[in-house]
Amino acid sequence: MAEELRILLIDDDQVDRIMVTRALKVAHAGIVIDETDNGTDGLNKARLGGYDCIFLDHCLPGDNGLAVLSAIRGAGVKTPVIILTGQGDEQLAVDSMKAGATDYLVKGKLTEESLSQGLRAAIRLGRAEAMIEYLSYFDRATGLPNRLLLIDRLVMALSAAERSSGMLALLFVGIDRFKMVNDTLGHSLGDKLISIIAIRLTRCLGEKAVVTRVGGDVFAILLPDLVESKMAAIFAEIMIEEIRRPIDLDGYTWHAAASVGIAVCPDDGQDADMLLKNAESAMYRSKEQGGAGYQFYTKSMNEKVLERMMLENSLRQALSNNELVVYYQPLIDGFTGRTTGFEALVRWQHPERGLVPPLDFIPLAEETGLIVPIGEWVLRTACAQNKAWQDKGYPPVVVSVNLSGRQFRQPNFTGRVSQVLAATGLAPEYLELEITESIALHDVDYTIAILSELGAMGIKIAIDDFGTGYSSLSYLKRFPITTLKIDRIFIQDATQDAQDAAIISAIIVLAHNLRLKVVAEGVETGEQRVFLREMNCNTMQGYLFSRPLPAAQVENMLDRQW
Repeated sequence: MAEELRILLIDDDQVDRIMVTRALKVAHAGIVIDETDNGTDGLNKARLGGYDCIFLDHCLPGDNGLAVLSAIRGAGVKTPVIILTGQGDEQLAVDSMKAGATDYLVKGKLTEESLSQGLRAAIRLGRAEAMIEYLSYFDRATGLPNRLLLIDRLVMALSAAERSSGMLALLFVGIDRFKMVNDTLGHSLGDKLISIIAIRLTRCLGEKAVVTRVGGDVFAILLPDLVESKMAAIFAEIMIEEIRRPIDLDGYTWHAAASVGIAVCPDDGQDADMLLKNAESAMYRSKEQGGAGYQFYTKSMNEKVLERMMLENSLRQALSNNELVVYYQPLIDGFTGRTTGFEALVRWQHPERGLVPPLDFIPLAEETGLIVPIGEWVLRTACAQNKAWQDKGYPPVVVSVNLSGRQFRQPNFTGRVSQVLAATGLAPEYLELEITESIALHDVDYTIAILSELGAMGIKIAIDDFGTGYSSLSYLKRFPITTLKIDRIFIQDATQDAQDAAIISAIIVLAHNLRLKVVAEGVETGEQRVFLREMNCNTMQGYLFSRPLPAAQVENMLDRQW
């Protein structure tokens, strides 16, 4: 490594410290090593930060190395830690990794080469973890805080407002006709438009405002410490005028417009969920009125409640009326090109509305609890279909089924899955269940217990849309999962955007380091396929191969090589 590295070495044995220091300095020119012989001093130094890696002795006088490691992690220190031990105990290695170690090395087997390799790997993994953690709280395209960080800041602002009997406003800003930009000029110019608007909003609102991106074409603005609600309207007008200024998109002049919804605390809600919902409702009301303006939330804005109730009633009848269908999208081996499985995706064929998009009915099903019977029906249908393909003599493949949070937390969930497998005759190894990071982290102990039971049955477990949620690597190491699915947002520009390429590479390296397979979603071009193959991505999925289709139309893909 040509770069200068700072290392913290925590070891009570002076001879060991000298040996490690000499080996590291031989392997890395310009390395700076800070030494200490006890855990307390080591913890204090680690808290100060500035180190690229920490070498920590497992046996310290008066201190257990793993206890010191836990204290380091508990203090929020993310620096890679390599445990040094005098014994090659496999259980110690497992315990070290669970406590937050990046790697462990046996002192009796240390060489200049092994130290150098261990240090390089630890730093590389540490930087990859830092990049993915950044994605947990910030939007990739704009660098703005995302919805998760907005909620955190909103909760703090609400607490402050309650203590001072103050006022705050939450504004949702939707970019009008944004879909037209994507459809006519392409996603890259759509991203450029969003980035320009993000810069304008940040510049025109001042330091106190918290500017965030909460959706593809939606920003949310938190305005704390308002004197009166009309100040929110003034800010809304400033934003609308700022966004309205012409924008150059690689030779195309675009006149953007925005619809702003305003919810004020305490009048329109005194908790984060209520303010988020009401600000969003006001934004959509502004769009309905023609856009390019702002609208304060009012209680009469529940005009869509009736439409929602009608949709809910129809959805309740959809199962019994056989209106739901399962579509299948093939999963392709990244190296051989063979079909290795299918993801099962529910669709609703409404008798009057036609094919209802999942985004229009899945959230409603979640909210009403209908997702549970729908999810069980999809699971049973997908398992039965996979067994039927096997009975026809096709090569056995895995069928992947998405789980909702409500379904996953159902009492005796593993028993329900077992009953489905028994009823359909599908062997457990041909079923994969997908959960999102948010579902997994809702109750970590429960998740570990359920996933362990499913894994013991032989069922595969995938974390879906990795990189778009919490991206919590510390918990990821604890979950008995088999697969990570990289969200399409990182794939779409991977061959043109160096940052996306680096993120994908980091996720794949981390996944393989944890012995997980990686599935890339949203693969649409041959260039993306070549790039992902070079990154050693195990499996690919996307329109390059096939869009989701009914079972009869994908049957000929079972023994196909793409």
